[in-house]
Amino acid sequence: MHRLSRLALVSGACLALAPSFANAQDLPEIAGREERERTRSVGVVSGYFGVLAPLADLTDDPETFGTAVSVSIGVGGEFDYFLKNGLGFGLFGLYAPAELTIVPEDVPIATPPELGDAKWSTITANLLYRVDLKGPAGMVEPYVLVGGGIRNLDVDPIAAPQAVDKTNGVLNFGAGSFVLVAKHWAIRLDLRGYVSPFSVEATDSTATQFDTSILFGISYGFP
Repeated sequence: MHRLSRLALVSGACLALAPSFANAQDLPEIAGREERERTRSVGVVSGYFGVLAPLADLTDDPETFGTAVSVSIGVGGEFDYFLKNGLGFGLFGLYAPAELTIVPEDVPIATPPELGDAKWSTITANLLYRVDLKGPAGMVEPYVLVGGGIRNLDVDPIAAPQAVDKTNGVLNFGAGSFVLVAKHWAIRLDLRGYVSPFSVEATDSTATQFDTSILFGISYGFP
């Protein structure tokens, strides 16, 4: 629950910041874009930073203890290409250096709460759909996405013997928006979920790992 609470606080901060970017009167050249400028095919390069929040425990062993990946700061990048009809294709990468923590936190054995490093990274190919709004609202371009790829978890095998390095397939989905701030530049807000399996040799079991990220980005678009 504490991970959900942290994610809710960050989500609230994102919603509080968004209206400050939505004042089209301060950006008349963007609000007044011609139809041909808003609907042309365009490539977009984005750089990200944000929060990665795993929502499921990584391993669970009732006879000893389980492990979880901590909430951490991630960085990444993306290239998207949007067609005139709003359909787009993208390649996305995200990296987050995290920690393995013990579950439950009050386990009655002499074990430190932080078990070691857990470097989380993913690369996915995505299908996106961007909505072109009309008039002054056109400075905001919402989108949805779905795709898949690979996720790698690089863990410290000495501190956390239950978990070992794994590369698995991952399904990701999400939604966000571009908020245009100049002719080619935009602020990007993005929320994504990642679903992937994780097999644990120590307990001979496979768990479903569910992670989320809240990302802020700067995007540059070019025809």
